[in-house]
Amino acid sequence: MRAHQAPAAAASAALSLLIWLAASPAAAAEDPHLDLIVRDSYLAGIPLLVRVELVDEGGSPARSVWDAEALLSFAGEGIAMLPLPLAITNGTGTVLIAPDSAAAGDIEITASVELPSGTTLQSTKTLASLEGVSRSEVEGTLEAGLNVWEGVIHVTGDVTAPSGATLRVEAGTLVLIDGVESGEDGKDINVEGAIECLGTAERPVTFTAADPSRPWGEIDHDDASPSLYRYTHVTRAGNSPRGGHTGTGPAIRPRGSTIHFEHCAFTDNIGKVMQASNSDLEFHRCVLARSVMGPEVGGTRIILEESLIGHMFGEINNDGNDGDAIYIHDQQAGQDVLLRDSIVLGCTDDGIDTLEADVMIDGCIVRDILCDKGISVFGGSAEIRRCLLIDNDKGVSVKSTGGAYVDIDHCTFAGNRWSVESRYKSNATSPENHITITNSIVRHNSAEDGSEGCESNEPVGGRSIRTDFDPSYITVRYSNLQEGFQVEGEFLSSWPGPGDHNIGGDPRFRSPEEHEFLLLQDSPCIDAADPDAPLDPDGSRSDMGAFPFIAGSEAPRFRRGHVNDDDGIDISDPILILLHLFAGRSIGCESAADTSDDGDIDISDAVALLGHIFQGGDPPPPPSESCGVDPTDDTLTCEMSTCP
Repeated sequence: MRAHQAPAAAASAALSLLIWLAASPAAAAEDPHLDLIVRDSYLAGIPLLVRVELVDEGGSPARSVWDAEALLSFAGEGIAMLPLPLAITNGTGTVLIAPDSAAAGDIEITASVELPSGTTLQSTKTLASLEGVSRSEVEGTLEAGLNVWEGVIHVTGDVTAPSGATLRVEAGTLVLIDGVESGEDGKDINVEGAIECLGTAERPVTFTAADPSRPWGEIDHDDASPSLYRYTHVTRAGNSPRGGHTGTGPAIRPRGSTIHFEHCAFTDNIGKVMQASNSDLEFHRCVLARSVMGPEVGGTRIILEESLIGHMFGEINNDGNDGDAIYIHDQQAGQDVLLRDSIVLGCTDDGIDTLEADVMIDGCIVRDILCDKGISVFGGSAEIRRCLLIDNDKGVSVKSTGGAYVDIDHCTFAGNRWSVESRYKSNATSPENHITITNSIVRHNSAEDGSEGCESNEPVGGRSIRTDFDPSYITVRYSNLQEGFQVEGEFLSSWPGPGDHNIGGDPRFRSPEEHEFLLLQDSPCIDAADPDAPLDPDGSRSDMGAFPFIAGSEAPRFRRGHVNDDDGIDISDPILILLHLFAGRSIGCESAADTSDDGDIDISDAVALLGHIFQGGDPPPPPSESCGVDPTDDTLTCEMSTCP
């Protein structure tokens, strides 16, 4: 493995682990709260971005809420917009909407989310109409010094902020930019000085097309001064000079520049999100989605944390190929590439695609890359730490022309057709793909050959590891492995198998069907990782997988209303409640008998259950249909339950 920021790796691993634990269902003390981030003003017919976040107690996206749906509803004069569903993935969701052309006056947008616990969260935002507000038309070269944009800005020709100039875009500013139906001649903002976009959660800055059917060009930072984008939405861009991996134009083009992005969103672009070279970029709590592909970066330092990148659709004229979430070329000496605590998902090509780069991927969820690779490593090196790779065609794929180095540690793989592979391609013939897997769980792989809509000539999966080369280049230690491997085209049942402290058998996840990969207290993966690895947060020997078991942290799981803990709810359950109240009969799980979820067991619980059985009354509140934890805090116990 190549040397790669060892102190930073240790610090980021510790931070990642704390975030994982805080996001876990067992650790959550209360439901997340809902943030609705949208402009406070609008123009009828001009698209605006709505962002909904479920935020945990620590202020981070609630990644343990795997999939949820917000319902957006609209009210106001002239509004005929129907309620609109918005998908939320691991705590974050966005959608681009266009207010009715007949809208007048204020619009109220309400987002409602029903959590798995049964709690409904709601948030409402009022948007004032900008109809009648004067527009400032801008083109040409800005003056030296400070230039301030606010209100409604209409960019009618290319704009240049020259060296020595600062363009400050105030909170709530709507920047409308002229575009073209297709091609490279959309209007651009060229930054040679600096840009400061000072949006807020209540009043984001917006850059979008003046005519939604005519996407604009790009924001070009060319050897510019350090710049800041905060709470800024960039949409409907990309009719700009083409190039790079997809041959499409970017929305943002940094060249030899330093840019910091906070709480920004780059979505719904006709081209790629970004084409960056020789730059220094940081993203914090950003969303990059629904474009041809995500950022393509080369010779560039990039730090991306607590962000979501995905739903890239690829070049339309290239059958959806190259729809990577992020594509990373090699960087310059001393430049780090770190993706931390982020979500990568749902692309037509790879999730994270690297080319001769040295990258650290720490604490990320890489999911639903159904037709290709969650992480693709072509040469260079990759350190993959505390990551969950789930429901991808391939979890990690490694190839090279002269050698690659991949170190996978404390990761959990589940539902991938192949979890880890070393592969031959016509442009990547080297067998020297050095892969080390330690302290990881590689299980529950799918035997499906791709998914519906995916064309694949690859071998059927359902195995943990495959290699087209000599397996001696792959080392697996202190890991839990699903049986069956493919080496040079042949399936083997014993390699690498139990041996170098590897184990097999069910790792005893809490509830993999509900995407809960915490370990149950009887898991063979507990205290089974390398004894020289750093201790778990509870001071015990390290566990295998991305999520350590913390002694005493496991909340009991039960089904409310299943008082006698059998397969269904019947007359024996309310009878047991009555026997408990009037005859002192013990109940193994008191929480199951609390059918009103009010923290107490009384006669009303038995009455409610009888009404459900004989009169079709409402079922008990969650968790009742399936095993789960109590969503409310109370003093009731659950010492005996058949739920895992």
